[in-house]
Amino acid sequence: MGEKTMEDGELPASVVDHAQTTVGGRAGHYLRRLTHVSMCGPPLLFYYGREEVLSTIHITAFQLTSLVMIFFLVAEIIRMRMNITVIGQRTYEVEQPSALVWGALSMGSVLLVLADTPELGLPICFAVTFADPVAGELRRAGVSSKNATIGCFVVSLMVWMLCSWSLGTPWLLCLPMAFLTAWSEQLRISKLDDNGSMMIVPLVVVLMVRPWLS
Repeated sequence: MGEKTMEDGELPASVVDHAQTTVGGRAGHYLRRLTHVSMCGPPLLFYYGREEVLSTIHITAFQLTSLVMIFFLVAEIIRMRMNITVIGQRTYEVEQPSALVWGALSMGSVLLVLADTPELGLPICFAVTFADPVAGELRRAGVSSKNATIGCFVVSLMVWMLCSWSLGTPWLLCLPMAFLTAWSEQLRISKLDDNGSMMIVPLVVVLMVRPWLS
């Protein structure tokens, strides 16, 4: 018996090429990655641009965050009822909440709950912003899921350590929170995207241990 050969353009089973299931193909995939990385902007604006927000659009950063969350939620409900997807979304997201809305709602929750502690809120937001795309691209390159998760952990740890150095984030949180972020990335819960789990799980744990941090 001869060995099985791959058809032209077919990828090995170990390779997860998200571009094939993304609306817009490769261009849509890279747009999705760019959008993901740009998620580092809103937390910085929330924590360090509150006065500028108030003076420019005459509402507080808290009100703006609330409005953005409401907008994404309403838009997502309409999108799902109409059974449509837009460029950058995965084809399977036609029937479930998209990664974008999970990211928006989860990040908004982190910012509102940890409004006065950027040393806790920023690393939670930044970890998912940078670690999740790294894990995805590693899998897309044929790296095993286990090693992709390790890559996610390393990037998350770098984020938390950098925040510890620059913002005063308690250094005791760095290792366990990086582990939780990577663990949350590989969770597979129906309808829950990892953009949500990678922020919700660390947020819950931070809230539990915060009384012991002062």
